[in-house]
Amino acid sequence: MLMADAQTIGGYPIIATVIQVDIGKLAQANPGKTVKFKQVTINEAHELLLKELEELRVIKKAIEENSRKFEREFRHVAVKFGDELLDTWIRELKK
Repeated sequence: MLMADAQTIGGYPIIATVIQVDIGKLAQANPGKTVKFKQVTINEAHELLLKELEELRVIKKAIEENSRKFEREFRHVAVKFGDELLDTWIRELKK
């Protein structure tokens, strides 16, 4: 498999292309790992991509909601201690 950081293939035929939703999985595969390929249509690839984008949208929304809740309860503090910068979050004490 040639990924984005590989040399150019110089006119050799391309046997297949990995669909976008699977490139990340392939990039994380360990050397020597057996990989199986399944042929899909362009429409199937588009449907899988749309499904993945919707899942990512849901995750992003959940992160944003939890982040706002977190920022209401915690305060960011950065303190210089000697040559080190200590960076943390502390829970606001309710009065």
